[in-house]
Amino acid sequence: MSEIKKHFFAQLDETIATLKTEGMEVIRLDIGSPDLPPHPSVIETLGRASARGDSHGYQSHLGPLSYREAWVGMYKDVFGVDIDPAREIVPLLGTKEGIYHLSQAIIKSGDVVLIPDPYYPTYLRGTQLAGGEPYFMPLLAENDYLPDLDAIPEEVADKAKLLWVNYPNNPLGATAPLSFYEKLVRFAEKHDILICSDIPYS
Repeated sequence: MSEIKKHFFAQLDETIATLKTEGMEVIRLDIGSPDLPPHPSVIETLGRASARGDSHGYQSHLGPLSYREAWVGMYKDVFGVDIDPAREIVPLLGTKEGIYHLSQAIIKSGDVVLIPDPYYPTYLRGTQLAGGEPYFMPLLAENDYLPDLDAIPEEVADKAKLLWVNYPNNPLGATAPLSFYEKLVRFAEKHDILICSDIPYS
């Protein structure tokens, strides 16, 4: 636990608070928080739903079946794949929760996790809390902001259990071609690594 530092966004909040007390106007570009209200029809629908007597209890940890089936339909329409709504859809409260759960389920003490750099801070935090060892893959302009899989030492790749990718990338805005994903799958199969594709901005 001593290796776990204060979360980056907590540090950023402190810096911003200090700047504001000094009279500086700060424009937040660090988080995708909406700055416009929902459409009036959404607010109206939420109001009607909140007035129903059955809207105020805890939901199933799986989420409503209709919600999961909607995701199944989207994956079929967009990606042409069939997934099981009971076993392959997990509703989350947010990305952090999913990254932490996945890290705890997959990583054992001493396992290596391959993390792109720059990275979403929770990739590192989830790795550390699970007892894993981060290995950072620099995203450089000369590689089109893609990780250089050939530069990862064999002994590191053989210890790796998890590899994070994030395209369209945040914060770089880079995208990855299909050829990269094909190479990535071959790399992961060779070393028995789980690929985690974090795509909040796709």
